[in-house]
Amino acid sequence: MPSARSILIRKIFEIRDNARMSAEQFQAMKLAKFRQLVRHASASSPYYAQLIRERNIDIERCTPADFPPLTKAILMAEFDRIVTDRRITKRAIADFLIPRGPRARSDTSCIRRRIGHEAVRRPCGRGAVATACNGVAGSPGSGSPTTGRSADTSRASR
Repeated sequence: MPSARSILIRKIFEIRDNARMSAEQFQAMKLAKFRQLVRHASASSPYYAQLIRERNIDIERCTPADFPPLTKAILMAEFDRIVTDRRITKRAIADFLIPRGPRARSDTSCIRRRIGHEAVRRPCGRGAVATACNGVAGSPGSGSPTTGRSADTSRASR
């Protein structure tokens, strides 16, 4: 697995290279990356494989507009079919986030340690629920497979 430093260096070079591209080259690069993501989702996500089949989407020619928005309701209802890693399930996430059993604590300190500094504490009836601060896949207007984010990476969309 690459180190955080090597990923950061790679991203710095990618940003530098992107800045040197023309608008047309940048759009073509984004579309190529999107189609690579669609190929992965088609091969690894039963939900997206079915959606691509039902809509007769050509993976080699598709655009983000070919996909319907991924709403939170769809994400929650179809989560186990959407994720591309079969080991990640809605139940496994709930089991990870909500401590149970005789050693379970009523506060969220153990959850905060497990998921890092991006945790937000939200008390609930039987313990606590933690959520990440990076945003929610499936927010209105989203549409890319697996991420729920628009493929447009321009500054205006951030």
